[in-house]
Amino acid sequence: MFLSEAHWIKEQLEKIPEDQLYPIINVGSSTLEARKNPLTNFQEILFDPLEMKGLVIHADIREGEGINISGNLKDKEFIERIKKIQPATVLCNNLLEHIEGPHEIARSLLDVTKPGGHILVSVPYRYPYHYDPIDTMFRPTPNGILELFPNATMVTGEIINDHRTYFDKLKNDPYLARIIFFRSLLPFYKPKMWWYTVSYLPNMFKRFQVSCALLRKNHEGTAYH
Repeated sequence: MFLSEAHWIKEQLEKIPEDQLYPIINVGSSTLEARKNPLTNFQEILFDPLEMKGLVIHADIREGEGINISGNLKDKEFIERIKKIQPATVLCNNLLEHIEGPHEIARSLLDVTKPGGHILVSVPYRYPYHYDPIDTMFRPTPNGILELFPNATMVTGEIINDHRTYFDKLKNDPYLARIIFFRSLLPFYKPKMWWYTVSYLPNMFKRFQVSCALLRKNHEGTAYH
C-alpha cells in the first residue's frame, strides 16, 4: 500500500459516521509485521486510529501475527464465518491483482457486506509485474473496479499518485535491479512473465499509481447500477 493510498483511504473512512462504519473487516490484510513496514507503516496511519474506536478484523488466506481470521474467500464456509461478523465496511486493498477470477471475490465481498454498507477497494493502476504468489496484471480504473460489483454504487473513486517511480524502486534494491536486467534478456523463459516485465520499462520514470474506489452496497430491492 502506498502512503498516499493509505491517507486517501483514511480520509474516505472518516467521512462515514461511526455507527455505520463498524465492524470493519480488512481482507488480504497480511501480517502485523507487514502492515508495520517502516517504509509505509500503514498500521499506524490507518489501522491504529480505527482500532481505537471500533472493531477491526484482519483476515488473510494464511495465519500469522496480527491476522484475526484466516481462510479463502472462495470457500463458502469461510464466507459464512465472515457473514456472522456482519461487516459494515470491507477493505480490500492490493489483493484483486493477485487472484484469478476477481469477479468471484467481488461477489464474496458483496455477500458479506451489510446492505447499505461500504466496500473500499484499491488495485494498482500503474505498477510493474509483481507476483505474490501471482500477478494477473489486473490494472483497472475506478470504474473498472465498480464493474466487478453489480449490486453496488460508486461513492467516490480516484487514481492516486505515489511519489515513487520504478527507477526509484530499482535504485534502492540492487538485487531486484539485477533480476530485472537479466530477466529482460530471456524472452523464451516464461514468455508471458517476460512480456509483463519488459512492457513496463517505458514507465521507468513515471510515478506509480493506484485505483481507489469507495462503493456502497445497494439495499435489497435497489436497482443495480
